[in-house]
Amino acid sequence: EEFVSDYLYHHNFDRFPVVRGERLLGSIGLAEVREVPRDDWERTRVGDICQQRIQENTIEADMKADEALNRMQKSRSVRLMVTDGDRLVGMLVLKDLLRFLDVRAELEPEWDRARLRFPPRRGGTDGGRARRQDFAYHRASSG
Repeated sequence: EEFVSDYLYHHNFDRFPVVRGERLLGSIGLAEVREVPRDDWERTRVGDICQQRIQENTIEADMKADEALNRMQKSRSVRLMVTDGDRLVGMLVLKDLLRFLDVRAELEPEWDRARLRFPPRRGGTDGGRARRQDFAYHRASSG
């Protein structure tokens, strides 16, 4: 119930990462919530109904952009969870990835896509890794 009221009703995202501590468990969205009868929302834990983390919905933080684009295409997803091992470090959204590829191609016509890495965040040198404050996510209860 808390997830629905605090996340689904208030954020314009279709899926949310679910973490326990620093460890990524998976993701949850409207489809998983619809499977739970309304009367059971209050006693249902997000971690129990979330979609498990799988290769198709995650990428490692150091993955090349063209590999990420291929993964999105194969999984028919517009959003991937970015991980460093089991730790969630961000979300990659297709429109942002395409914008980056367009800008890069405009600025560097000779650019080799095979060597592409995500750009550093504005004002930082973190290799393009997103920070927790850059996206909404839901922490699973420990119990």
